[in-house]
Amino acid sequence: CTCTGSRGCPYKCTYCSVPAISGSKWVYRSAESIVQELDYVKHTLKLDRFVMVDDNFTLHKRRTESVCQAIIDRGYDFIWSCGNGIRADRIWPDTAALMFKAGCREVAFGIESMDKGVFAELVKGEEIEDIRHGISVVQSAGIRVTGFFMIGLPTSTYRKDLRTLARARRVGLDNYFFGLTVPYPGTALWDWAQANARFLMPWQNTYHISEVFREGLERVKVDPVFDTPEYPADERRKMFRIAQASKTRVKANAMRA
Repeated sequence: CTCTGSRGCPYKCTYCSVPAISGSKWVYRSAESIVQELDYVKHTLKLDRFVMVDDNFTLHKRRTESVCQAIIDRGYDFIWSCGNGIRADRIWPDTAALMFKAGCREVAFGIESMDKGVFAELVKGEEIEDIRHGISVVQSAGIRVTGFFMIGLPTSTYRKDLRTLARARRVGLDNYFFGLTVPYPGTALWDWAQANARFLMPWQNTYHISEVFREGLERVKVDPVFDTPEYPADERRKMFRIAQASKTRVKANAMRA
């Protein structure tokens, strides 16, 4: 079950289509509105798990805490996650602790790249060090952290993405996903790709987190939408395979442990 907490985003990440779709003004639901929906989820649907679909669940500290406190005050035993991802620079120890108390057990961070040069080009408004700090804050509260990464971003190369994979494995994430970069109309990434890249297929034929949804979606082709002279399609495919194989080894080691 999913619960949508807000729409719109004030940030300017070059790859993100959210501002083009729902605007740059952040409009959020109140805590009371959210728990009224959760009342229905609990008592009518008889479910005890949900995903908070909110690109900015922790953008406003007081609002985040009011939602968590409302869930606690209802006496619910929900287990939930922030699957869309939260910003690593908008999380605090006391907030993370309250999220855990309210039933949050996993959050995701959109990290994209751990190469400083590539990361800076994304105009995320945060630093890689914020990512490391955010992971520590959330895990210290007992919440698992998943990292989302993108293969083939502007200025990236095969070697840079390999280094990002190595750093993703060392930074302490509980899980990670690598998807092939897809430029969406209305984004700065789209404009960049039009000017600098060779399109290999229509952008509608795939998905940027195709690793997550590759099973059951036959229309989705897990293949690069575009390439560049510095990062040809074969190297992008190879990088995707390596990332997949790396996760397979991590899972196998975890099972043996």
